[in-house]
Amino acid sequence: MGEGTSERGAGRKAGTRLQPAAVRSEKLLDSALDVTRQALGARRASVMLVDAEARELWVKKWRAEGRPAPGRRTKVGEGVAGFVAETGKALVLADVGDDGRFPRGKANGYKTKALVSVPVIIQGKVRAVLNASDKVDGTSFSPNDLAFMTELAGHVGLCLEYGLFERRIQVEARTDSLTGLANRRYFEDRVAKEIAKARRTGSRLALLMLDLNEFKAFNDTYGHVAGDAVLAEVGLVLRETVGKRGLVCRYGGDEFTVILPDRSLGEAQSVTTEIEAAIAERCFTAGPLGVYLTIACGAATLGAAYETSKELVAAADAAMYRRKRLVAAGADADATPRGIPAIRPVPERAASDG
Repeated sequence: MGEGTSERGAGRKAGTRLQPAAVRSEKLLDSALDVTRQALGARRASVMLVDAEARELWVKKWRAEGRPAPGRRTKVGEGVAGFVAETGKALVLADVGDDGRFPRGKANGYKTKALVSVPVIIQGKVRAVLNASDKVDGTSFSPNDLAFMTELAGHVGLCLEYGLFERRIQVEARTDSLTGLANRRYFEDRVAKEIAKARRTGSRLALLMLDLNEFKAFNDTYGHVAGDAVLAEVGLVLRETVGKRGLVCRYGGDEFTVILPDRSLGEAQSVTTEIEAAIAERCFTAGPLGVYLTIACGAATLGAAYETSKELVAAADAAMYRRKRLVAAGADADATPRGIPAIRPVPERAASDG
């Protein structure tokens, strides 16, 4: 993921509620732009964030006499802000149109003349660009204005870094560090919200519980380092298989769960069949070995019989253990081929992969 992508993805949607720390960061940025306009007598001021993956800048905050332009994008290397983002060098221009490097364009019916643009550097990299354009009195920006903007850019960098740090902490608090999936804490919060939503709207809700078969024996045989590697790969397979249909979470140990909004029991069971097939067909890496595993899945849906998250989890868990007993008895006639044990090492993989 690009360095600016997480910030871009945090762009505000209507009605989104920010955490208190993020709110403070947003307010500090607003204040910085207000101070820029007032101190420099500028008609416009903006902060543009760098999306390193897309090599673009986009307008994060904007203060102007005219219409705002939130979300406006430009390529890194193009225009004044793009030049500053690419080179890390500040620019002061008395008239943009007099500089052949930057053809003067028109944004939202407004034509920029005088401009000062400085990089916002965080941990040695340009992460944003701070801009001010066109003084109210018609004069050009001075060296003192540039010095002020450069100092202010340091404060803007702190604001952005603070906001990014707080968001990163929030993400880490709800993410399982091994698999990258949502963790149990986030699952419990999310399933409660999905149940409330289903009750409010009358929509359906299904839940899956999943458990790798005989994984304790795998860990005892191959060690926990190999076990962790396999669990991380299992998480990837689950995420790929479920896709946008639901939220995959690590419940604990070798147990996983999937929240499937607006799905019937039959639809949920179809997903379990897909998951079991995907796991059974995958050759997982365990050091020099290739290992085939199986997984047992159980499904339950919200209804009169299961009204709370605990009841829903217990019902899906019971269905999963019924499935696990079938696998252990060799009677699983669906996704897992009959006769294949839960764990099947393939020692020759190291030689064949070479």
